[in-house]
Amino acid sequence: MAAPPLIVPTLSAGPFRLRPWHLTDLAAVREAFVGPYIPLGTTVPAGAGRDDAADRERADRNALADRA
Repeated sequence: MAAPPLIVPTLSAGPFRLRPWHLTDLAAVREAFVGPYIPLGTTVPAGAGRDDAADRERADRNALADRA
């Protein structure tokens, strides 16, 4: 039996919105990857660099597409 498609929702609360990353967010993702606290609370490995952010975003998108 195939897994159901994964739909990532957009959540809004007042002036705040939580949504999936987009390629246009890559600069912010790259900045986040080099933050010292990111490896402590995420699956991003310590020592990941800015170029790793693009690879990670691409892999996440491919994983979602594979589930569709």
